[in-house]
Amino acid sequence: EPGVDTDAFCPGERRRANLGLSDNEFVILFVGFVLPRKGVGFLVEALHELLRDADLKGNKVRLLIVGARVGPAWLEPYIARLGVGHAVTFWGSVPYARMPDVFRAADVFVLPSIATNEWQEQFGMSLIEAMACGVPVVSTWSGAIPEIVSEAGILCQPNDFLALYQGLKSLILESQRR
Repeated sequence: EPGVDTDAFCPGERRRANLGLSDNEFVILFVGFVLPRKGVGFLVEALHELLRDADLKGNKVRLLIVGARVGPAWLEPYIARLGVGHAVTFWGSVPYARMPDVFRAADVFVLPSIATNEWQEQFGMSLIEAMACGVPVVSTWSGAIPEIVSEAGILCQPNDFLALYQGLKSLILESQRR
């Protein structure tokens, strides 16, 4: 059975400065292969809505994408077209030993996977690693995700950037809910 090392993946000090992140940012973290089926495009659209939301004007939001880019560069042109590049940071692959610090630096973890005819999310280790670090989770009703997240996070319809946006907005505005 899949498991997580809770000695490493546990709540702890944020250490954002060590990672080049600012304490005054609301950091939305995605970890995984940068593929369309992972729903990253919908997450970028949700970010676009967050950045335009008048209720959030006092909040600096950053999307941190950690993971290998696979295939042709499709996401960067999309980010540029939406004009959100200033709020997106790509880190590429990060050594696994550093991942607990990466998770702890985030305000929320998002895995917006979508099912295709050929694939659906199986056991998303990044979900349990984020939860073990005490990071709130926003994900989708896709594959095994509902079984993993259950009542411990916000689940949205796949392919729905507005649902992601609303879930993220609620966590930005409601620190107690986080």
